[in-house]
Amino acid sequence: YLPAARFEAEAQVAGEGMPDAVHRGETVLLVEDEVVVRSVTRRYLEHLGYVVLEAGDGTEAVEMMASIGSPPSLLITDLVMPRMGGLDLARRLRADYPDLRVLYISGYTDEAETLTDATGGGDHYLQKPFDARTLAVKVSEALGHHRGGGREAAD
Repeated sequence: YLPAARFEAEAQVAGEGMPDAVHRGETVLLVEDEVVVRSVTRRYLEHLGYVVLEAGDGTEAVEMMASIGSPPSLLITDLVMPRMGGLDLARRLRADYPDLRVLYISGYTDEAETLTDATGGGDHYLQKPFDARTLAVKVSEALGHHRGGGREAAD
């Protein structure tokens, strides 16, 4: 998933085929139990100008958000993790932040259908493995900055 060498190459051509605008300063909560995937994803998001908070699982993310007290612009979460998966995490955080935007990621191909059934299709999904450009577009869509963003009507 997201090899470091590919990340570096993608970063050098940032802008080509990327979303029209980078929204600097928005906070993204990245929750991923695979350290390498989390690290590379964080670096790329930071390169795009996002402030990234990271957690290794849902339980850690809930604890972190309780201490911070303000919502992130976007939650990016793996669906399948130990202790607390992505769906449960999103439900917990939306109890405090009902307008929280979510981008789910997963390496399991059957998760997209399960996700649509569980969320009613209002959230975004990105299949692993993914490249940096696809991540940038999906994040922009999930935040409602890129055409095809699904939740703009909520703004």
